[in-house]
Amino acid sequence: MESSSELLRLGRNEDGGYVVTERMLEEATALFTYGVGWDISFEEHFVRQTGKKAFLFDHTIRQLPASVKSTENIELFSEGIAPASKPSFGTFAEHLQKLGYSHSPVILKMDIEGAEYEVLENLKPTNLINVVGLTVEFHWLGQEAYRLRLLNIVRKLSFQYFIAHVHGNNYSELFEIGNVSFPRCIEITFARRPCVGVSTRRYPVTGLDYPNAPGKLDYQLPFGGND
Repeated sequence: MESSSELLRLGRNEDGGYVVTERMLEEATALFTYGVGWDISFEEHFVRQTGKKAFLFDHTIRQLPASVKSTENIELFSEGIAPASKPSFGTFAEHLQKLGYSHSPVILKMDIEGAEYEVLENLKPTNLINVVGLTVEFHWLGQEAYRLRLLNIVRKLSFQYFIAHVHGNNYSELFEIGNVSFPRCIEITFARRPCVGVSTRRYPVTGLDYPNAPGKLDYQLPFGGND
């Protein structure tokens, strides 16, 4: 775990909010976000904070939630993301090209219920050249096969990114690995290198992290040091 430029939270103080770096917001020209469902508080906050466009992709919905206060700079596509094109799904590269961002710095955010593994495993380095940061929710970590896939993805991304932040989703159950309890679902923010140094924070971080399920205690992660 390594530290970066200042961290800040976008979105509500429960499920749907995520931590990013200021540098990501400064460098990105747009946000590409996948699997938004009925909560787009992160995307709305991004638009308010930066004045930049947010492109939302979700094949399960056809319109923005009624709670959305303004649709300025927010555009929804009823399409998902996949390693290869198929009905109702396109590739990240295709979406970038379609919207004219193939050569522009962007942020990539994904909460796609387990499909993140296949998508990230198949992304080529050229697909990531202009991605200044990724915020991804990883699922099913109670299964060893998915822990190994996550490890391989982190290794793959480590050539271009460092882990700026991690948070356990307390909607998921804990599992035991050795004598350590760990969430079955975690949120990781990857930021473009270079970084400042090794983080000594304890996770969750007060003021940045909040329980996804507000009625439950947040999960303490078994790494990190003092703030």
